[in-house]
Amino acid sequence: MLCFAYGSNMSTQRLAARILARFVTTAMLPAYRLAFHQLGGDSSGKCDIVPASGQSAVYGVVWEVAPHHKPTLDGFEGLGIAYDETWLTVTDLASEGQFEVQAYVGKITSAGMRPSRINWCTRTRLTGSLCARTREYRGSSRSRH
Repeated sequence: MLCFAYGSNMSTQRLAARILARFVTTAMLPAYRLAFHQLGGDSSGKCDIVPASGQSAVYGVVWEVAPHHKPTLDGFEGLGIAYDETWLTVTDLASEGQFEVQAYVGKITSAGMRPSRINWCTRTRLTGSLCARTREYRGSSRSRH
């Protein structure tokens, strides 16, 4: 199954500490934006995706998750408690092809929340994004030779 990660699960290290997954590509989810309004256990705002204007987009990573690892990931994400899941269409940044992917969407939201650990969260999202972009670059350069 293909899963779209837009928060801390973009980081290979973060996801590997939870489950085994295979990197597929970096992708864009059009007409959505990030929101930090998902109530976390520490009362801070956790990352969520919400519909937005057609000019907005969320960038993330597509992972292939084996069916037997999905329940473990669901547990870490709080499926059914903190998050629900949905199916969305994302665009591959390398090929512009499209993928149908599973994504987690927040269900316990509150206006005006802020991430309590912005440095950790920002670093994790940037690390995940940079690692994914490096893989994309390496993969595309290998295919040219």
